[in-house]
Amino acid sequence: MDKYSYRRRERISFFKPDTMVGGDLELAEARAGSARLSQLSAPGSDALPADAFLSVPQVFLLLLQLLLTSGTLGYSLDNPLTYVRKDFVTGKPVTCDACQPGYYLRAHCTATQKSQCAPCPAGSFTAIWNYIDKCLRCSVCGLNEVVKKPCTASNDSQCACKDGYFFHPRYNMCTRHSECPSGQGVLTEGTAEKNTVCHSCPDGTFSNSSSARQNCTQHRSCSDVGLKTVLRGSSWHDSVCGSCDENIGRNCPLFGFSRISLNSVGWQNLKMWRKNSCVFNVYI
Repeated sequence: MDKYSYRRRERISFFKPDTMVGGDLELAEARAGSARLSQLSAPGSDALPADAFLSVPQVFLLLLQLLLTSGTLGYSLDNPLTYVRKDFVTGKPVTCDACQPGYYLRAHCTATQKSQCAPCPAGSFTAIWNYIDKCLRCSVCGLNEVVKKPCTASNDSQCACKDGYFFHPRYNMCTRHSECPSGQGVLTEGTAEKNTVCHSCPDGTFSNSSSARQNCTQHRSCSDVGLKTVLRGSSWHDSVCGSCDENIGRNCPLFGFSRISLNSVGWQNLKMWRKNSCVFNVYI
């Protein structure tokens, strides 16, 4: 099964006692939070009639009837593409041909006629050789999902989480990728299957915003551009550089740094700058 398809699948054996039909069919179970069956059969929709398909509850009803029925016949051991049933006219077992994927059984074979198969109508499918009397309804993608592969007569639709979301197994639905907070960077970006992986910014790097894609950034080097370091960078802000004029005086005017303090580093750092031995023209 495609790794991006999040539809749980089960193998269910069922029989219809009035025709003594048996077999295995792979059924697609709808995802939580998606009212797929009611959505397709809602009044005013373009869906086919509700009785045009074999629904999951009907399958379990057939399974219950199977448990209460004895003497059931099933697939031929010699050929898995055939099944055995009792002919109502002769009362003897007859071997019938199963229907290929994309078809359903319209009429069983008899001692004198072969099985009659018909193609699945639009909006339904059968994925394996079968002898059921109705095709299965195509699945509908749920919230925050997109169609990866559309439904065909022989394959159910495949859904995947849309960009920026991943499949959360606890909630059984697609959930938005987590954002790494300030001071942390993205170690591994999220995919359709996995959430974002964050890590603390190591020494010499920083991240000053929440992001699901941005990694930590290297601190700027003030000396490389002929400036002095006014404030060393931390995990959540960059280094602050400035040029020093020793002839102006010892006290740095508070208003000269108010924009920087409010935007990035806070009042404690602002007080520290006022204790420097020169006035800085700050570059940020």
